[in-house]
Amino acid sequence: MEQLTEKQARVLESIKKFIAKNGYPPTVREIGSMINLRSSATIHAHITLLEEKGYLKKGMGKNRTIELLVPNEFQDKKDGVVSIPLLNSNHKFDLEKMLTDVNEYIQVSSSMIDTKNEVFALVIKDSSKVEDGIYNQDILIIEKMSEANDQDIIVIATNNQLVVEKYSEKTDQTIVGKVIGLYRKF
Repeated sequence: MEQLTEKQARVLESIKKFIAKNGYPPTVREIGSMINLRSSATIHAHITLLEEKGYLKKGMGKNRTIELLVPNEFQDKKDGVVSIPLLNSNHKFDLEKMLTDVNEYIQVSSSMIDTKNEVFALVIKDSSKVEDGIYNQDILIIEKMSEANDQDIIVIATNNQLVVEKYSEKTDQTIVGKVIGLYRKF
């Protein structure tokens, strides 16, 4: 990987620290606030150079879409918590829009998830659309992926809604992700 300038290293470090603390990436303004830089154009330029050098990846024109491509030495995998987006199962399906326009987050143990992969939580609002043993108000932890193994519990997009079911070779809808955890309040 290409060497970073001092300012690029400061921007990358601030992004890593923010993600380690909050579980999601900072906005451009938050980065500027952390490194005392007001020019969003300059911050965008640093982010673009960090992307070109292979340190991170950014989404197009959306807040909080920075993804680290290098290890985050500030992330405490043992005792840390990560905030992940909390979605509603009865929303109309547009996952990319849902994940970028998130209003709620849930904190989960960082040891429960692989922070390299995109993870989100899904509140079940209609248990008629899910597998046995999953009920209304359950919160599923979903790892975003497009493939699954037989009998994995997956989330699919069908009829513009998210539905939870067991994967089988007959599944012909778009796989959104695989269930990797469940929270239930008693």
